[in-house]
Amino acid sequence: MEPQQNEEPSQSNNRMGIGGANEGLSEAQVWDRKSMDRAFVAALRGEDVRAIGKYQVYSDYRDNETVVFIHDPTGQSDHKYIFANTRSHTYIVAAPIVWTEFHRDIWKYVKNAAGADVCPDGGGYVRQLPDGELVVNSRSEQFGSGDHARAKKAFEDAVRSTVRRGGAH
Repeated sequence: MEPQQNEEPSQSNNRMGIGGANEGLSEAQVWDRKSMDRAFVAALRGEDVRAIGKYQVYSDYRDNETVVFIHDPTGQSDHKYIFANTRSHTYIVAAPIVWTEFHRDIWKYVKNAAGADVCPDGGGYVRQLPDGELVVNSRSEQFGSGDHARAKKAFEDAVRSTVRRGGAH
């Protein structure tokens, strides 16, 4: 079952000239919502996904932990994040708010990817400052507050790990 998602507003209006309009059309053709959803789940399953549409994908995979940070490099959207646990694995996942309006939307992706019972264990928000620093704070209305220090470190490690592998910059 694929989670229901809100449609993302078109960014082509923010680009100048006909070239920008054509680029926006090209993105829409290649990255429809179902393709983006499949790529999100693939990243959570440990597949090598470096970008989804206009978003950068930073990831770090370990035996008992998966970290995926789907980042909006335009700075136009902050991100929601959650912790989610199976019996033997923890997922720490962030995605742009324009894509995942509610924390439970991220949880649905994790549940789909894990193929097992997944318990949410807190969340919050991630914002990137102009100097690149990540600010992790607040709380999920549905799942409560996550371990912000652990989430921040996990997302920073995922960025470093992905860049070392030659991924998103």
